[in-house]
Amino acid sequence: MSDRRAEVRRIAVLRCNALGDYLMATPALAALRAAFPGSEITLLGAAWHARFLAGRPGPVDRVLVVPRVGGLAGQPDGAPPASALPRWLEQARAHRYDLAVQLHGGGSASNPLMTSLRTGWSIGLRAADAAPLDATVPYRYYPRWSRWSAPTDRRSTRCSRRPRGSRRPLGSCCPATSPG
Repeated sequence: MSDRRAEVRRIAVLRCNALGDYLMATPALAALRAAFPGSEITLLGAAWHARFLAGRPGPVDRVLVVPRVGGLAGQPDGAPPASALPRWLEQARAHRYDLAVQLHGGGSASNPLMTSLRTGWSIGLRAADAAPLDATVPYRYYPRWSRWSAPTDRRSTRCSRRPRGSRRPLGSCCPATSPG
């Protein structure tokens, strides 16, 4: 990677969903900033990202609002219509990104989108059935509450077992089933 690092001046990162998803991506964005300190990082995000990040310090230099993309899960309300995608791709390609980083799900819709940017190098997440990028990390889907909740007893709303390593009493293992 060190051979290519000097060539990377413009980076596009796809993560166009909600606030919690963006916050989960901030360590990766900070790592990109540390690895490529002189590069411009563009978040391919939502309209709320543009408003939220405007004027704030952080790893993102600019936001390019992604229009609706068929199959791209989690796009917030207010995304430009799918009919804006061809023009959006022209604008994104004109920016001539050197590196595309896909952090938006398993890649069934997001990997083809990133490939269509025609960057020099594409990396990111990939589920078994998704299109390849130049370099990928296996994507494993975990339901949002899988680490915090436990199977419930159908006769009550309380947890029937504790999360591994927890000393909390039964029924208090997650916010949805906590007593009171």
